[in-house]
Amino acid sequence: MKVLRIEEVKATSRLLGVLIVMSFIVSLELVLKHYVSTASIYIISAIIGLILSMRVFVELSAREIDKLRIKRRFLDPLIEGEDVRVEVTIHNLGWIPLLKASITDLYPNFFKLLSGGNIIEAIILPGSSVKFTYRVKPVLGKHVYRGLEIILSDPLKLFNYKVLLDVEENTAYVKPKPLPIPRRIMTRWASRGLGQGKIRLKGIGQEFRDLREYVPGDDYRFIEWKSFARLRRLYVKEFEKEASLSVVLVVNATKDSIRGRLGETMLEYTARTVAGLSKTILERGDWLSLSLSGVVWRRSGYGRGKIHFHGILRVLSGFEWSETTVKHPLYEVLLEEAKRLPRRGKHYFIVFTPLLSMSEAEKLVESASILRSRGYVVSVIQAIPELFEEELVTSREASLFAALIYDKLISARKVSSFLRSRGLVVYNTGPRDMLPIVLGLVEKYRALTV
Repeated sequence: MKVLRIEEVKATSRLLGVLIVMSFIVSLELVLKHYVSTASIYIISAIIGLILSMRVFVELSAREIDKLRIKRRFLDPLIEGEDVRVEVTIHNLGWIPLLKASITDLYPNFFKLLSGGNIIEAIILPGSSVKFTYRVKPVLGKHVYRGLEIILSDPLKLFNYKVLLDVEENTAYVKPKPLPIPRRIMTRWASRGLGQGKIRLKGIGQEFRDLREYVPGDDYRFIEWKSFARLRRLYVKEFEKEASLSVVLVVNATKDSIRGRLGETMLEYTARTVAGLSKTILERGDWLSLSLSGVVWRRSGYGRGKIHFHGILRVLSGFEWSETTVKHPLYEVLLEEAKRLPRRGKHYFIVFTPLLSMSEAEKLVESASILRSRGYVVSVIQAIPELFEEELVTSREASLFAALIYDKLISARKVSSFLRSRGLVVYNTGPRDMLPIVLGLVEKYRALTV
């Protein structure tokens, strides 16, 4: 447990009121009697002694802060939009009772308190503990708790002592909720026999598929001699192999991607799309890698399977909400990611980015040219942040909003035209069509590869 901020023992307004009353009584006696009575002196002395004892009590209680054992834990999975219960437990291992303790758990600014209370007033006796629970609604990304504030007071509330503590489990990594595959796409897959299962091709592989009659020219190594001994006819073995893709997702998380209302920003939509796409790709046995270019460059590594999907979610949950300039530009991330990929096979890069400037687009073209020279394929999903804000506009404001974002749409067309002229596949998207477009690109690439 770490102390973030500490304040000295301070007098409260109640003590100030007591002192004013004592001064008024002494002044009144001096005016009326020209002296202070013995009874008043005894009373004032007792009050002063009581005040001093209350201060000593608070100072002794303040020394017991180091002997507190505080634990915070999340009772529910940290998923955006889902209610999460937070439990805080304070155990007093000292020998002095904390008779007036006001405890406040300062949850992240982007969280919304739904029920319960993150503030309690409790009496914590030596060897005992106090526990409280409240419910919040989290937001995607990495969020740090601001600390646990404890205010200790004496029984008469004449003095208080305030301290801010850093508690274990002080960081919340909130994962995105994967977008489901639209029904129309599932219907299209079913009609074409695609589905979400693994694709297998006939050919030389490791898994046995079937037997068929021998045809002149077949490799004699695959003749099934046991069948020949039984049936006196030649049969050959057929095998199958998995037709797996290698997909690399790159998310360019700039400060433009976090504009808008919480829960509806471009970055959050992109994270949900990437999560849904990753789930689909990995369920089909494909290989996948994710790079998140933000304040900190985070990557999942190269892999496949359910365990790797949890790694994808961890990368997306590590995004930090900050308007700091991105330290790792998109073009650098593409080249660095390509260096860390295995050399075997081809890789399909899908880049998610907000609206690019012309200078950024030129650098992206240079990086994409290097990747294409290695046989890789690059597609760009350019999400326009203004289209995500359009979802929040009422029908009366729609025409005015369209006029305000007209210049942005023209800029998006110019950038996409420039990228297409350099041989890149580019789509300008909003919140409604991002996932269908990306799924279509992956299936189109699968058809060409297979």
